[in-house]
Amino acid sequence: MEFIIKKFFYSISLVFGTFTLTFIIFNLIPTNPARIILGPNAPQEAVIELERKLGLDKPLYIQFINEFKDTFKFKFKKSIISEKDVLKEVIKRFINSFKVIFLTLIFSIFISYFLNLISFYHPKFKFIVNITKIGIILPTFVSSISIITLIAIFFPKISIRYNPENFLTLILPALILSFYPIAFLTHVFNKKINEITKSTYFKSAVSLGFSKNYIFHKICFKASLVSLLSSLVNILSVAFFSTIIIEIVFTIPGIGLLLFDSVIKKDFPMLKAIVFINALFFITINLIAEILYSKIDPRINYA
Repeated sequence: MEFIIKKFFYSISLVFGTFTLTFIIFNLIPTNPARIILGPNAPQEAVIELERKLGLDKPLYIQFINEFKDTFKFKFKKSIISEKDVLKEVIKRFINSFKVIFLTLIFSIFISYFLNLISFYHPKFKFIVNITKIGIILPTFVSSISIITLIAIFFPKISIRYNPENFLTLILPALILSFYPIAFLTHVFNKKINEITKSTYFKSAVSLGFSKNYIFHKICFKASLVSLLSSLVNILSVAFFSTIIIEIVFTIPGIGLLLFDSVIKKDFPMLKAIVFINALFFITINLIAEILYSKIDPRINYA
């Protein structure tokens, strides 16, 4: 319990640090944020009005206090470009991205599991595990554009555009996005299996006549759980970053596409909300993962 409390307060400090850093980046830039948003040719009256709207006309410490209270109450300002509620828009886009990420993780977990299972039962198929390493070095934009080109050439009648009413249109983007996670998880799991097969307790289990199914699941898989969970947390952040490319290519209205549009259009309120919500999500995921590590393997010392 002490560990959970300690990690909780550590996570709170990370959230506060993220907010502070975001405030510094967006509010302490050398030039006027309102002038950057409106452009160098905008009339001064428009700049002053936007400063008032964004609260930039107040002293810096007042800006910080007001923004701190609003952020932790989840009361974000409206988008400068679309006038939409920033929080609702970010959450809506985040859910769209998470659908792709969820499918990606499902594909990655099951495919890497079955590849290692096959290579464990039939070592002659171990070359398949080695082939998957291509996914580690293959950039997402290369794989996505290549597959889209092949579909356009050989299957011109198939539509690859995202359809919010058809969940199946997310399968292809998720499969492309899962190339790296599949390769990474397969490699981590296989490396752990190779380490375990050299151990004394593995050799003892084999000599005692335990079945391959028991050895794989009760010894190899169980001993690999902490490494796999740690890898999944890392993969999650990589996958969210990679969705920017996938969402642009497949026109999926997700958080990556929203981030890209907000940067191009200099929508500061939207950018602040995206950064904060994403940081909050990943800090929470890491907190949950840290707690799970200790539950899976009590030998881990977090003191």
